[in-house]
Amino acid sequence: MPKVKELGEALNVDVKGDTAEAALAKVVEKVRLLQHKVGLPADFTQYNITEENLAQTVPAVMKDPAALSFAMPKELIEAIGQRVVPLGVK
Repeated sequence: MPKVKELGEALNVDVKGDTAEAALAKVVEKVRLLQHKVGLPADFTQYNITEENLAQTVPAVMKDPAALSFAMPKELIEAIGQRVVPLGVK
């Protein structure tokens, strides 16, 4: 939440004067609009991701260059993965 206004500004979302929660709602709306515009699916169910596939993402995310500035614990990465692909995991 501390960086949500910066993210909004980076996405060209007017967040001036907004609370962090209001800014977050606008940022999420913008990301969903971008997702729709570029044709990304709303979820990953069509990809038939297995538990093994999902487990392989953890070390990949931890090695991503962005992890130097925005490191996430393994448990958080796993929780996000389960939330993003709950129906696609077999």
